[in-house]
Amino acid sequence: MTHKKIYQIDNLRTVAILVVMLGHSIILYSSRWSLYQPPAEVPVLDEVKKWVDIFIMPLFFSLSGYLFALSGGQNGWGKFLLKKSRRLLVPFVLVGALYMIPLKMLLHYPGYEGKSYSEILFRFLCGFDQGHLWYLPTVFLLFAALFPLKRLLCRHLAGGIGLMALLAVACLEQDRLPLLGLPYLKNLYKFGWAFALGIVLCRLPPQKGRQKEWALISAGLLAVGWFLRGTTTLPLAAGILSLFYLLMPNRPLAPLAPIAKNEYGLYLFHSPLIYLTLTWLSTAAPWMVVEINFLLLGTVAFGLTELVRKTPLRILVGE
Repeated sequence: MTHKKIYQIDNLRTVAILVVMLGHSIILYSSRWSLYQPPAEVPVLDEVKKWVDIFIMPLFFSLSGYLFALSGGQNGWGKFLLKKSRRLLVPFVLVGALYMIPLKMLLHYPGYEGKSYSEILFRFLCGFDQGHLWYLPTVFLLFAALFPLKRLLCRHLAGGIGLMALLAVACLEQDRLPLLGLPYLKNLYKFGWAFALGIVLCRLPPQKGRQKEWALISAGLLAVGWFLRGTTTLPLAAGILSLFYLLMPNRPLAPLAPIAKNEYGLYLFHSPLIYLTLTWLSTAAPWMVVEINFLLLGTVAFGLTELVRKTPLRILVGE
């Protein structure tokens, strides 16, 4: 079974990777980042990072949920997990072991101080200090856990809505829920609701004659989210996500095409490069640092993706 290409999802994924790159590019000036001491206070960048953090990972999880609902059930569970392992877990392990960890060790990343490579790698695989790569095993767990329920969740709207409500409660109560020795569960509790929202959006897309209804839903969520923002950002994030899906056109956007082709590689390769400027340019003018991080290092990550794709190492980008 094949599906008509949904350009809206490609566009959303491309916008998402650009926003996450921006978030990584300004992280040095975030007042909530404890690994490095901000060399200067830049309130504008700090505020931008706070807003990016509200919605960017929920957006990624919702896109995964959307694609799960759209095309996740053509094969049996074993074949499905094998496909997802190649796409998610192989890049997670190889990029972490061969790229992120060595680069951060070379740059004397504080979290690795006094630890051997084998110890760092073991902790990484167990769910500790995974940098930006934590998303990959977390979303794999969601795919694996929910595949047996796919028919219920994706064919019956009530199933997706019920799952979203359950996982929203898990998000709100995440500090009280057990981790069972699996650090991955912490992020699953935190973002699982967005995966379920993606399933609902796939079954009830805003573009098919439901624009007014989704506009009202978005407005309601944003209003509730603004009121509760000091307690939880979940409704605010859900409102922003629904607006993204409502407003993003379902047609090719030529300026985004090259980025769309390499968005996975940009996600994998860009973030570790930021430690170059964290190490050597942290005292430079903040706006120059951000431009270098986003434009120059983004270009390097783009080139790495193109290069890797042309070699047997293309498995690094899930291909």
